[in-house]
Amino acid sequence: MQNTQCKYFPAVDFLRGLGAFVILVWHYHHFYFVQPYFSPETGNPVWDFDVQPFYGWLWPFYHYGAWAVQFFWVISGFVFAHVYSNKKTGAKTFFIFRMSRLYPLHIITLAFISVLQYGSLYSTGKFQILAINDAYHFFLHLLFASNWGFEKGYSFNSPVWSISVEEIAYWCFWIIAARHGNFSAGKSLFSQS
Repeated sequence: MQNTQCKYFPAVDFLRGLGAFVILVWHYHHFYFVQPYFSPETGNPVWDFDVQPFYGWLWPFYHYGAWAVQFFWVISGFVFAHVYSNKKTGAKTFFIFRMSRLYPLHIITLAFISVLQYGSLYSTGKFQILAINDAYHFFLHLLFASNWGFEKGYSFNSPVWSISVEEIAYWCFWIIAARHGNFSAGKSLFSQS
């Protein structure tokens, strides 16, 4: 890790692939069940996991797969610490690097979901899955602020909640470490004896 050149870690890609598979399986309930997604009485999700395909083998993913998001965050923290170790990075450079990776796909999916939601509203008289799809929430999505506490609930492209939260973590990371290139506390974990 003391090398200034970026080192490739095949295990990180393997773990990312495993995490992606787990999240894919966990999200399957969104498409498998035909009943309403949230209970009108409690507001809690309503689904019966044990009727999903291959439940006997995949039950840990169906029940606990949502934790794979936090697993991705841990992997990202490792990658960030490795990439920015011993390297001072200005806010403009950091912002450009982050936005160039995330924002183009975010805008494309937000536009696509918006067209689908308003197409559904026009043809069926209601939005699909998520009912909060107004200009205010669209603006929050544009700023990656869809889950910063200003929202009234999930809207438009709801899976982007994790990236919305990550944006705060990215800037905290830059304020604490990347602008100084100082990872002395974390480096000791990876240094060779």
